[in-house]
Amino acid sequence: MVMKKQEKIWLGLGLATLLMGVVAMWAVLPLTAAKGDKPIAILTYMQGSVEVKKAGTEKWEPAKPSTLLYADDQLKSGKRAEAAIFYTEGSELRINADTTLSVGTKQKNVQSAGAMAVRTVKLILGEVWGKFSHATQSQTMYNIQTTSAIAAIKGTKMDTETFSGGASNFTVLEGQVSVSNDQGSVDVGAGQTTAVNAGAAPGSPKAAGSNVGAWSNGLDGKSPQPLILKIRDKGGVEKEVKVYLQK
Repeated sequence: MVMKKQEKIWLGLGLATLLMGVVAMWAVLPLTAAKGDKPIAILTYMQGSVEVKKAGTEKWEPAKPSTLLYADDQLKSGKRAEAAIFYTEGSELRINADTTLSVGTKQKNVQSAGAMAVRTVKLILGEVWGKFSHATQSQTMYNIQTTSAIAAIKGTKMDTETFSGGASNFTVLEGQVSVSNDQGSVDVGAGQTTAVNAGAAPGSPKAAGSNVGAWSNGLDGKSPQPLILKIRDKGGVEKEVKVYLQK
């Protein structure tokens, strides 16, 4: 007989610690995970209509705070919606309204910029703001890919926007990014932006407007919403754990 319990936990921990620690506490994966899979991120905040499409499926389902996200899962935000996700190594991605993206590919092992693996976030349409941890030997390096170019991130705050015609804007708020495609590449520094049209090389970096990425500021004061995790301990007891995070 499978028993169910509900527990509440208050944590003053980082979300990266949470994602690794909650699983380790009971030495199991979440019940919703495919065997052998591990989450790469978690949806910590949402407002308005946000949907998720799990990797390998074609159906969009309503998302909710605490949704665990796996490699190649997709998220879609509706009009006047917004969302935030945190990755297991501590990077944050904020999602603007009318945006569709793949949250990240499976890790590809590399030896680049001190990182041991690289993961690519694919922005299909819309706008995202990201704060990415500086890659170390134990961390993952991130790329953001649009239909027109790919940005190699080196410990950066940046805003990325892509449009239905294929054009993209890459704006660096802190750090440095290398933006490239088959036609060329440019290095973009803090306070700079590059525009990339479909089929063209990235444009020369220019000074970014002061309001780029300002839409994400409203999420600064938002506390992560309660995370509800369903797990099963070694004794077969199913537990619903409600986790309250403190920034």
